Amino acid sequence: MLLFISKNYDKMFHHITEAVFFFFLLEFIILIISNNKFTGSFYFYLDLVSLISLLPEVEIIWHAIIYSISGES
Repeated sequence: MLLFISKNYDKMFHHITEAVFFFFLLEFIILIISNNKFTGSFYFYLDLVSLISLLPEVEIIWHAIIYSISGES
């Protein structure tokens, strides 16, 4: 989608992606706490993989990962 839209909208898309990630993470945590059968289930692993796949899209988290690996401050 970013390919067809002006660069002026990049920040907006990044903010939307970050909001979706954090809402999905909140839902994931609530499911773990509220449903004992969720942890270790097929849907648990699907949600976990989808959260991990979103990490490179969330700038705040991705920069923290890259800086911690490279040793930069």
